[in-house]
Amino acid sequence: MEQKNLILGFDFGEKYSQFCCYDRGTHTAVSIPVKEGEEAVEFPTAIAKKRNEETWKTGPDAEKSAHAENGIWLDNLYEICMGSRICQIENRDYTPGEVLGTFLREALKMIGIERPDQQIQAMMITTGHLTRPFVENVREAYKIIGLPRGRAYLQEHDESFYCHVLNQKPELWSRKVGLFFLKDEEASFSELSISRKTKPATVTVKRGPKAALSIEPMERDRDFCHLMGEAMGNEIYSSVFLVSEEFDLAWADNSLRQLKKNQRRIFGGTNLFAQGACFSAREKVEERRLKGYLFLGNDLVRYNIGMEMMINGSPTYYALIAAGVNWYEAEKECELILDGTEELEFVVSSMESGKRNRYTMKLDGLPKRPPKTTRIRLRLEYDSPVTCQITAEDLGFGDMFPGKPTKSGTRRWGRCETNERLYFMQVKRAKNPYYISNISTNIYSIEELCYYLYHNIYLLDETIINEQLLVWMKEELHLRRLYQRLYVLLEEKKNIGEFILPIFKEINYLSHDQFREMNERLKRFEEQPEIVRKKIKGDYLVDHEKYINAIQVYQETLKDTEENETNMGSQFTGSIYNNMGCAYASLFQMNEALTCFQKANEELHTKASLKSWLFAVYMSKGQDAYEQMCTERKVDAETKREMDRQITEAMQVELPHDLDEALTAWTREYHKNTGL
Repeated sequence: MEQKNLILGFDFGEKYSQFCCYDRGTHTAVSIPVKEGEEAVEFPTAIAKKRNEETWKTGPDAEKSAHAENGIWLDNLYEICMGSRICQIENRDYTPGEVLGTFLREALKMIGIERPDQQIQAMMITTGHLTRPFVENVREAYKIIGLPRGRAYLQEHDESFYCHVLNQKPELWSRKVGLFFLKDEEASFSELSISRKTKPATVTVKRGPKAALSIEPMERDRDFCHLMGEAMGNEIYSSVFLVSEEFDLAWADNSLRQLKKNQRRIFGGTNLFAQGACFSAREKVEERRLKGYLFLGNDLVRYNIGMEMMINGSPTYYALIAAGVNWYEAEKECELILDGTEELEFVVSSMESGKRNRYTMKLDGLPKRPPKTTRIRLRLEYDSPVTCQITAEDLGFGDMFPGKPTKSGTRRWGRCETNERLYFMQVKRAKNPYYISNISTNIYSIEELCYYLYHNIYLLDETIINEQLLVWMKEELHLRRLYQRLYVLLEEKKNIGEFILPIFKEINYLSHDQFREMNERLKRFEEQPEIVRKKIKGDYLVDHEKYINAIQVYQETLKDTEENETNMGSQFTGSIYNNMGCAYASLFQMNEALTCFQKANEELHTKASLKSWLFAVYMSKGQDAYEQMCTERKVDAETKREMDRQITEAMQVELPHDLDEALTAWTREYHKNTGL
C-alpha cells in the first residue's frame, strides 16, 4: 500500500486485530488483507521479538517465526496495553505504550505502510473498553509511529458501531438497529436508536443482556435464541449485525430464522468495528456526513465544568470542560492568579438538566503570600466518564515569590461560598525574563510587572522605564500594540503615571480606586525635591533588603547635597547616615556601619542614634571598646542597662538543626539582597 493521505480504522481486539481503509472512489471502508492476494484480514493481537536484537514482527506468521528462531512471543498484548505496568523483556524495561507503538509500527509495515507520518492522513483505533492507562498508552504509541494528535484518534466499539451504521443505506437504520457480539463463549447485545425530536438528532447505543453460550452446537443455538428473545422481543428492527472474531453460522439455524422475523436485514462478519472506526476517522478530517446527528455514548462527559473569575477586569464564567465530548478527549490546562483565597471553586452544570452546583478544592500547604502573588497551573483530565482528576500546581510568582511544588488532586467535592477572586492569566509567561536591577529580580509575566509597578512606585526610574522593557514586552510577551503605544509615550517623556497606566489597563490589573490611590502617591512623590526623592528611594530599597543598591543611592544623595550646597538640614543628613549604617550592618560590614552611625549621631544628637553607634562599636571593636565608649559619652545608667540587655539578646543565636541547608539559604538570600 503505497498511497498517501490514507484514512485508517484499526480494531484492537483481545485476540485478533484488523485494519480498514477508506476508499474515496466508492465511499466505503475496505478491509485490508494481511497478505497480498489473500482474503484473511485478521491477525493475532500479539508480537514476536528476536532474542538479543531489537527486531520485532507481527502478523499471521509471527508466532511460527518466533518459535522457529527461538524468539519471544507476546500473546497477552491486549492485557499489557490496558494497564500501566512496565513490561520486562530480556532484562529491558518497556512501557506498555512502547510495546503498543512497536506493535502498530510492525502491523502497518505488514500492510505496506512504511512511513505512517507521510502516508496516513488520519487513523482511528477502536476497542471494546477504554481505561485511562490505555488512553495514555495509545497516545505514546501514536508518537512512536509519528502521528500527531490532530491525525490520531481513539474511541470505543459503541461509537464505531454508530459510525458504521449511519454510513449505510438509510433504510438499514430507519428504526432500531441491533448488534450481537460474540466473544469466546459469551454473547452480548447492544441496541442503537435515533431520536429525531431534537436538532441535531440524538443517537444512543444501549447495552443489553448477555448470555453464556454452550460449546455444543444445538445447545449453543438454543442459548443464542433465548438471548435474542430476551434482548429483542417483538420489537421492530431495521437491521441486525452479528460480529465475532471467530463467527461461524453453521450452528445457527433456529437463530437465523428468528432473527429474520419482521423483515429484519441480517449482516454478519468481523470487520464492523474496524469499518466504523474508519468512517469516524474520515468524519474527523474530511466530510462531515454525520453533522446532523449527536452520538450520546457511554463515554460522553455529561457535565460542564467551569470557574468564575476576573477576565479583563470583569467577573466572567470561564469554561474548562465542555459537556458532549468523550472523557478521554476532555482535558484542559490553564494558569490563574489567586487573590485572597486558598481554595478553588468550580461550577458544574448538567448537560441534560442545566442544574448548576458549586464545589471547592482546598489548596492545602500554600505559602502565605500577598494577594495576587500566587500563580496556579490548573490541569483537568478524566479517568472515566464520571471521574475528573483536577491537579493544581503552585508556580509562585516568578523570582519575587518562588513556587512550591505542591499538587492537590480532588476526588471529593465540598460546598463553598466565597467572595475572593481568581484572575485568569491572559498573557503567557515569558521564556526569557526581564531583569530589574533595582531589586535584583527577574520577572516573567505582565502580572509580575504590574505587581512591581504598583508596590514599588518610588523605584520607578530609568532602570525600569526604558526601551529594553518595551522590547521585552514585545518579543517575550507578544504585546506588540502595547509596545507601540508605550514607545510613543517614552519618546514624549511623559510622567511615570501616564507611562504605566496602559500597562495596568492591558489586563485591568487595578481597580479604579487602586489606580487613583497610586496616582496620588506618585503625585506626592514627584512634588518632592529630587534629592528628597533619592533619599526616599534609598529608604525603600532598605525596606526591601536591597542593601547594596540602597548604599549607592545614599552615597549619591550625600554627594549631591555637598556639590549643590543644598541646605536640607542636619536631620536630613543624619537620617541618611543612620539608614546607610543599617544597610552596612545588614551586610555584616560593621566598620562601615560604625562610621555611618557615628556621623548620624553627630548630626542628630538623639538617644536612638547614640544607641546604634554604641551597638556598632560593640560589634566591630568588642566589649572593652564598648565600655570605654559608654564612659566617654557619659551614657546614663538606664540607657546602659537597655544597651546591655539588647546586646545580650542579640548574642543569643540558636543555630538551626540543618546547618548546611541554612547556610545555603543564607547565601542565596545574601546574593539576592546584594545583587551579586
